[in-house]
Amino acid sequence: MTDAELETRFHQVRETFFPRSRKARGYTVRRVVAPPDSPSDVRGTCGDGEITVDSDAVEYGGDLLDALLIHELAHIASLWHGQRWRDAMRQALSRAREIQREGLAEVLLWELVSHPPR
Repeated sequence: MTDAELETRFHQVRETFFPRSRKARGYTVRRVVAPPDSPSDVRGTCGDGEITVDSDAVEYGGDLLDALLIHELAHIASLWHGQRWRDAMRQALSRAREIQREGLAEVLLWELVSHPPR
């Protein structure tokens, strides 16, 4: 996937799952190569108007990439995996089911389960 394709995918995910978030519209996405010492479960970050995605995660594509983008977009609502983050993820999960993206819904549900409330 090229950087332009990643940017297009990011815009599609943002508009599909967070269409009313004016704050999210100010964010961009950038591919990065994770340092060798970074935790293996960290595939993206959100901050300062930018979401970064590990280049390996970009290559996953499909539901896994979309779930990662949604996870990071949910961090616009909350820096941590607190109630506002969980609410944003639940909203995205509901939307995924509504548009019949069951594979994505499963990944989003797993994200919620694997990040218990703080």
